[in-house]
Amino acid sequence: MMCSLQKKQTQRITQKRIDAQKKGAQARKEDRIRRENKIIETAQKEIGSTTNRELLLIGTALYWGEGSKAKPHNNSQGLDFGNSDARMIVVYMAWLRRILGVQDDQIRLRLYIHENNKYRLTEVRKHWVRVTGLTDAHIAYVYFKKHNPKTKRKNTDVSYFGVIAVRVKGSTAIHRKVQGWTLGIVKKYGSL
Repeated sequence: MMCSLQKKQTQRITQKRIDAQKKGAQARKEDRIRRENKIIETAQKEIGSTTNRELLLIGTALYWGEGSKAKPHNNSQGLDFGNSDARMIVVYMAWLRRILGVQDDQIRLRLYIHENNKYRLTEVRKHWVRVTGLTDAHIAYVYFKKHNPKTKRKNTDVSYFGVIAVRVKGSTAIHRKVQGWTLGIVKKYGSL
């Protein structure tokens, strides 16, 4: 009888210790989330409002990193930019419209999505239409990527919306202007 009581007491103590550890871990997690949110909120306020000059530089840097580049064998490259980050696309679209004066009828979208998300195509199209501020008619092409079940990708759930590519028709001259802006930025910080 004594042994049985000790075993029950030991199990109860062990369970209390486990519960306390879980409670402590949850409290630390909530504290970390509060601190992270405060940092993000403070940093967001530091940006404040932006000028068109700042948007020019932001958009140029975005395009420089994620846009198409002129090649020696093809220097007639137009503006072509793709990404899966909706926030980046929002800023890019503002840059196209406000800084470059691109009209919506000049823009065509291409959607790249994994084939195992075909069933969500309507939802995905609506997502990118909302993000870009365009209409569904602007989506000129949908490309389904082959699904690899052994993928290490983490974005495989309902938050996955593929990649949207934004192409501006007849934009070779604009592309050259953007090239000039990137060279202008480089010259401010050194030469190659």
